Amino acid sequence: MNNMPENRYRQKKQYTDGETICIWGNEYSLQIIKTAVPDDIFMLFLGTGISPEALKKRFRHDMSVIELSGSNALLYVPFCHTEKNIKTANFPAGTKMSCPEPSFEDRKAAYKTAVYRLFTDKINEILHKWEKKTGLKCKSWHITDVLNYWGQCSSWGKDICFNINLLCRPLIFVEFVVLHELVHVMQMNHGPKFRAIMAIYMPDYKIIDKKYNSRIIRVIDD
Repeated sequence: MNNMPENRYRQKKQYTDGETICIWGNEYSLQIIKTAVPDDIFMLFLGTGISPEALKKRFRHDMSVIELSGSNALLYVPFCHTEKNIKTANFPAGTKMSCPEPSFEDRKAAYKTAVYRLFTDKINEILHKWEKKTGLKCKSWHITDVLNYWGQCSSWGKDICFNINLLCRPLIFVEFVVLHELVHVMQMNHGPKFRAIMAIYMPDYKIIDKKYNSRIIRVIDD
C-alpha cells in the first residue's frame, strides 16, 4: 500500500501510548486517555451489587471513543474505582478516589469498541452517499473481521458485509469497496454490465483497486 510500511502493522498491538496505528491510510500515534465513570453514576450503582468490572463494561460502549487530533489518535478508556476503594472509602463530599491504570484487556476492549464505532459511522456516511447517487439500496449491512475479502454482497438478498480491516485503507479505497458491493445489489457478477456501472460512477475504479488492494492487515489482534 502506498506510503504504508505494512510490516509495522503486523506486529502484535499493546494499545499503549506512542504506538503507531493506521486509520484511513494515515499513521497516528496512539494516546491513552483514562475516563472515569461519572461519580454520580458510580454512586448510584454502588449499592446494587454490580462490580466495578461489570460497571466498566456497561459503560464501555458509550465512553470508548477515538478522536483524531493532528498526528495523534486519542483513545478514551473508561475506568471504575477499585474494589479496595469501594470497601474502604466513606465517600465524603468532594472525595477523589484513585485512578487505576487500565489493563491490557481494558485498553484492547476500549480500542475495539472505539474502532467499530468509528468504522460504523464512516461506512454509514459513505453508503448513504452512494445510495443517493446510484439509486441502489442495500437491505442491511454488518461488519466482518476476515482476511480473504474486503466486502461481500449476499446472493439471496441485499445484505452487505464490510471488513473492519478496511479501517487501515485510504478512504478512496473504502469508497471503491462500498460502491463495488452496492453495485452487486443489482449485478451479482463482474461482467460487462457490472463494469459499465462502476465506470459511470467511479471512472478510475480499476486504478484505485490496483493501487490499494494489497494484503489485508488486522486492525484488532486475535
